[in-house]
Amino acid sequence: FFNDDNFAKISAASKASGMTTESIVVSGAIKYAELLMGAKKDNRTLTDTKIHKLVTETMGANEDAKDWWDKIEITKGWISKVTGSNRKNVNNYVDTHKATLDAHHAKCEIELDHNRKVFNYNRKMNNAKANEEG
Repeated sequence: FFNDDNFAKISAASKASGMTTESIVVSGAIKYAELLMGAKKDNRTLTDTKIHKLVTETMGANEDAKDWWDKIEITKGWISKVTGSNRKNVNNYVDTHKATLDAHHAKCEIELDHNRKVFNYNRKMNNAKANEEG
């Protein structure tokens, strides 16, 4: 039923949690079924649900972040890269939720091209650290 790697993960979780392997399997199946049913109820595909979950979690993390470089600009390219979803699904999602994303970015003071600025900042900091060490 499960390959050796997956069975090992379930067994380890069972030992760590004190739950039986059967209850872990049933619990996981129920959560997945609820995810599928929720996607259907909201007229979303499973891909849309995956994108929505990522966006929602990222928005929460952005709101909790203390420093600008710990925030993420939620863009079509970033979503595609993280989820592996095709551009059509990502474009549809972002276009549908554009007002919400724009409001979120404004609230969190995330400007256009933020992710590139973070990348360059991190590269500069890593280079400075390397120069100090070497």
